[in-house]
Amino acid sequence: QEMFDATFYNCAGLTGGIPSGLFAKVSGAPAESMFGNTFSGCSGLTGAIPEGLFAGVKGTPAKSMFYKTFGDCTGLTSVPAGLFAGIDGTPADGMFKWTFRNSGLKGSIPAGLFAGVKGAPAFEMFDGTFYNCSKLTGSIPSALFAGIDGAPAENMFRVTFYGCSGLSGQIPENLFA
Repeated sequence: QEMFDATFYNCAGLTGGIPSGLFAKVSGAPAESMFGNTFSGCSGLTGAIPEGLFAGVKGTPAKSMFYKTFGDCTGLTSVPAGLFAGIDGTPADGMFKWTFRNSGLKGSIPAGLFAGVKGAPAFEMFDGTFYNCSKLTGSIPSALFAGIDGAPAENMFRVTFYGCSGLSGQIPENLFA
């Protein structure tokens, strides 16, 4: 539980990019609260989030995993399509809550970013995931959350795109297919 929770929390003086192999030795199923607040508040980190940063983490989502992982990381510029490629299975409570909140992400949201998440909704899943990411541009990918199917859960998708003023185009009809 709480693996890498708040590891670099509010380390605003850290500079440069996140090393691509930082978690290379971490492998296996997700743990509860895994990577929660790991880089939150690290405004000095810059550049793209590395594609394979979480490559060894594979399996069903765990409760509160990736909670505010990159929150307030205003210097990070892009999120790779395969960042969460190993996450595959039924949603968990609070997964991806505030993951990129107030970050400096630019460009478009990658299609298929959450492609492995499939099944019945969970409490607070995707709550504020891209909250106030005003530098994101382009259209919201069609079927970004297409794997979610079932009865609504409390606060699912609450303020997911709040303040994303740079997004454009139409809201995809099958966004929540």
